Amino acid sequence: MRDGTLYLSTGGGWSPTTAAALRELARRPGVQLVAATDANPQGEIFAERLRMLAGDAGCDWKRLRPSEEDWNETLQLREKEERERREGKEGNRQRRAAYGPPAKGGFARPQPGLDPVGRGAGGPLMND
Repeated sequence: MRDGTLYLSTGGGWSPTTAAALRELARRPGVQLVAATDANPQGEIFAERLRMLAGDAGCDWKRLRPSEEDWNETLQLREKEERERREGKEGNRQRRAAYGPPAKGGFARPQPGLDPVGRGAGGPLMND
């Protein structure tokens, strides 16, 4: 969020009332209209309408497109990548806690295999 910024959504719809409200806002001094519409045919139609509206109102105009087809997909993908990055860091932190920092050359230092009391390397002690 930025100071002096107004965020609006048409909710995927466009009516004469929507156009009139946007036109009124676009006429304000120093306005830049940013169209963050989906990267699909409907998004192209909305972006063109907003570009024309900005031109008629005499304000700056900019178009933002999502990396995926729509903004929801892009945000979900970004969240998934961020979650995987965090989980990867957590996994690295857990490995360092268990094995210590990597030795020179990038390999973890070998640690002695310690077994709990009363257990052998493969499980409970077996009596003959």
